[in-house]
Amino acid sequence: MPDAPDQADRDAARLRLDVNAVVEAGAGTGKTTLLTDRILFLVLGWDRPQPVCVERVVALTFTEKAAGEIKLRLSERLVELAAGLSGAELPAAAQERAERTLSELRGRFGKEDAELLARARAAQADLDKAPIGTIHSFCAQLLRLYPVEAGVDPGFRVDDGEAFEEMFVSEWARWLDVELGEAPPRRAEWLALLAAAELDDAEALARELCSEKPELEGLTEPDADAARGLRALADAVRGVPAGRPKPRGGILDALAASAARLEAAADAAHALEPDPDAAPLPVAKDAKWPAAWEEDASA
Repeated sequence: MPDAPDQADRDAARLRLDVNAVVEAGAGTGKTTLLTDRILFLVLGWDRPQPVCVERVVALTFTEKAAGEIKLRLSERLVELAAGLSGAELPAAAQERAERTLSELRGRFGKEDAELLARARAAQADLDKAPIGTIHSFCAQLLRLYPVEAGVDPGFRVDDGEAFEEMFVSEWARWLDVELGEAPPRRAEWLALLAAAELDDAEALARELCSEKPELEGLTEPDADAARGLRALADAVRGVPAGRPKPRGGILDALAASAARLEAAADAAHALEPDPDAAPLPVAKDAKWPAAWEEDASA
């Protein structure tokens, strides 16, 4: 197989274990193979100041699938190398790959076959102990090792996306049972809220506030920069029809409504408190972009 045009850079990332390497590449370009090679050379060839056991190698990715692929490839490569060093027969592609890797380990790192075989077998036996997984699983492992220092319950569960939703639905229903039950503690406040918004809107706001931890400090202060930006955007929206053919349909009403909502957002950003007597905002209904504007050179 001919070398890739950037083979020198690939080899530097694979073999230069004394420096950090940052690799940026698209899907299917060989990043996982490169990472697997680097881990193999680190575990089998590196010994400065001492050999590196596989349990000390940290390889993190975003998904369980990608982490599983890295471990699977490492396991396959270790099996191939051990088989090649033991004289066992391998398929042609695996034999070629093993010989190429062994040649680099012998030549680049000066390793003897007996040491390489011992290291390969040890790494294969301890591969399951290696912290090769997702970022969140690694963080969870650290927190469980030091729960007192981190201030967390050592029996915590990692939320894979479903636990939050289940907890929110349960807690929201329980809270509403108290707030809107037979003796509501904040009856007047709820009447004012439900006169201005739907209960679904309140739930949506509560879900957003719970799903993240927004920085609320300073939000009660006017934000002049945000107000200026919003008004500039409203002016730009109002100026869209300028110089263009008069359109059909509801695009002008949609643009006017969008500009009005941006102006209202600017007023809110500039005010100390929201105006409870503000007029209802127009709804920007869906409207098709005029074909004449698409054909117009100035559009």
